[in-house]
Amino acid sequence: MTSTLLDFRGKDLMGQIQALEEIKSRKSAEGLPELYDLFIHRLNDSTIDYMVGMTLRELLADNETEAVAGLGHDHPEIQKLCIQICGQKRFAKASPLLLELLSKNADSSMLHELLVAMSQIQAPEFLEVFRNQIDSPKEHIAALAIDMAGRYKDPSVVEKLMGILEKGEADENYMICDIRTGAAIEALGHMSDDRVLEYLVSKLHYRNPTGRLMVHQVLISHGSKIIPFLSKIFEGEDVDAKIMAANLIGSIGEKSGGEVLIGAADRGLLDDPNVRYAVYEALGHIPFMKGIIFLMDGLTEKDPLILTAVLAALEPQVNPGVINKIKELLLKEDAQREPVIQAIVRSKSLKIFEQVYDEPKLAPALIDCILNVKDPSITDSFRQKLSEMTQATASQDAEKLSRVSVKKSGPRILAADDSKAMLAFYRTTLTEFGFAVATAENGRDAMEMIRRGDEFVMILTDMNMPVMDGIEFTRQARDHEGYRQTPIVMITTESESSQIKLAEHAGVNGFLTKPFTSDQLRSKIAKYIDEPV
Repeated sequence: MTSTLLDFRGKDLMGQIQALEEIKSRKSAEGLPELYDLFIHRLNDSTIDYMVGMTLRELLADNETEAVAGLGHDHPEIQKLCIQICGQKRFAKASPLLLELLSKNADSSMLHELLVAMSQIQAPEFLEVFRNQIDSPKEHIAALAIDMAGRYKDPSVVEKLMGILEKGEADENYMICDIRTGAAIEALGHMSDDRVLEYLVSKLHYRNPTGRLMVHQVLISHGSKIIPFLSKIFEGEDVDAKIMAANLIGSIGEKSGGEVLIGAADRGLLDDPNVRYAVYEALGHIPFMKGIIFLMDGLTEKDPLILTAVLAALEPQVNPGVINKIKELLLKEDAQREPVIQAIVRSKSLKIFEQVYDEPKLAPALIDCILNVKDPSITDSFRQKLSEMTQATASQDAEKLSRVSVKKSGPRILAADDSKAMLAFYRTTLTEFGFAVATAENGRDAMEMIRRGDEFVMILTDMNMPVMDGIEFTRQARDHEGYRQTPIVMITTESESSQIKLAEHAGVNGFLTKPFTSDQLRSKIAKYIDEPV
C-alpha cells in the first residue's frame, strides 16, 4: 500500500481528507488498488466515502489506460464506475471491451450502464447494438436505443420508428405519449431525408398533444427544408393542420414560407377565419415586402380579433408606406375607422400610434379610444409613449391619461395563449368585465404563476401552445393544491372528439371555440363564476 494511504482506516477525519487530497494532487495511478478497496469496502462515513469516490473518478478520468483496464475488474461496482468514466470521457480504447462486457452480461442495470457509455462514445461498431435493443421490453433501454439509432441517422430503422408513432396514435394509446414514442419522434427528427420530413409533416396534427408539440419542435429545427411539405397542407381540408402549418412557418421566419402563405391566399385557401388569423400572425415574423402588402390588405378585415392580429403583425414592420395606408384608411371616416383605431390600441402598437398621432385629425380619436379602455397596462403604455413624444399636444394627452382612474384590482383571471393578439383581446375584454387579468404565452409560464402562489378565480387556456400545451398545463394545474376546483376553460379550434376527451380527462370544465366574440366569452365565464359588480 502507498505511504499516503497507509493505515487510511485508522486515520482521523482530517488525516483521511489530507491523504485523499494528496493523492489527487499527485494524479498518480499507483494508489488505485487501495482506492478500489476503499470504494468497495466503504467506511460508512458519508463524507469520506463520497471523497473516495470523487478521488477515484478524478484519477480514472485523467488516465484512459487505467479506466479501460478497470472494465476487466472482478467487482461489478468498479466495472460500473469505469464504464461511466469511459463513456463520459469518450475513451475510444474502451469500445472493444464494452462490446465484450455486453456479450457476457444479462443484468439490466449493467446493460443500461453499457448502453449509456456507448451512446456517449458513439463508435460506429455500436450501431448494431442499438438496433438490437429498439424492441427491448425495458422502456428506458428501448428509448435510449431509439434515440441513438436517430443520432446515427440509421435508415434501416425508419420504418420501425414510424410504426412506433402509428402505434402511439391508436385509440388505446393516444392518451399518453410514452417515452418510446417521444424518443421515436426525436430520432426521426435527427434525419433529414425528404421521406422522413414528409412523414413528420403528415403528423402535424398528432393525436397526443405532447407528441404533437415534439413533432412541431423537430420540424422547426429543420428550418426552411420543411416549407415545401408544409405548403401541401393548405391544399387539404384539415383546418387545424393549416393553422399549425402557418404557426410553424411563422416560427421558421423564412421568406419562402411567407410566399407559401400568400400563395395559399391567392388560391382562395384561407377562407376559415382561424386560418387567416394564424397566417397574419405568421407574416408578422417574416419581414418581406409582399408580406407587408398582404398585411396592409388585411386592414379591411371585419373581425376585431383578426384585425388586432393584423395590427400586431404590422407593428414590428412599420415603414412610411404602412403609416400612409393606415392614415388614408382612418381619414375616410367610414365604418372601418373605429375598428382599426381599437385594434391599434388593443394590440399596443406604439410605433404605429406615434406616427398616426402626427395627423391632427386622428390624434383625438386615438386618445378617446385609450380613455375608454379599462386595461391599466394599455393606459400606462400609451401614457409613457406620449410622455416621450415631442408633439405639442402629447404632454397634455399624457396628463389626461395619468388622471384616468383605472381599476387595477378585482377577481383575477389567468389567460394562457401563444398569440399576442389573443392576449391583447383578453386583457381589454376581461378588464371591461371588471376582472384583473394575468397573461402567459405558454403553459409553463402559466404554471410558474400558480407555483409562486398567484391566485385566480378562473383560467382560460389555449389548447396548442409551444413549450407546454394547454392539456399538460391543465393536468399540472389540477395536481396543484388550490386549483383542483378552479374553473378551466379551454380555447380551441379543435373539432376532433379525441382532443376534447383528452382535455376533459385532464380536468377542463368547458370549451370555447374560435373565433368568438366578447359576448360569447362573457357568457362562458358566467357559467362558472359571477362577474364583478
